[in-house]
Amino acid sequence: MWAALVVAVALLAGACTSARTPAPLGTVTFAPQPTQGVSPPGTPAGAQLRWLIAAVAHLPLSDTQVRAHFDPSFLAEVGQAGLN
Repeated sequence: MWAALVVAVALLAGACTSARTPAPLGTVTFAPQPTQGVSPPGTPAGAQLRWLIAAVAHLPLSDTQVRAHFDPSFLAEVGQAGLN
């Protein structure tokens, strides 16, 4: 479940980039060079994403961590066991 959530967040973040206009027919284009990595923005949402990515490596999450990082209404639907 965590892996699916991380993938969904990454896909949504990638969809937020500006769209490029297609090259005219007959034009040769080159793919951009791969980057070394992408880091979340320096915003509260970016901090939460960094925490989430790091937390996936240290499952199961404690009750304190779950309550500190997830909305109570979301927890009521999913539950701590569902998150872990």
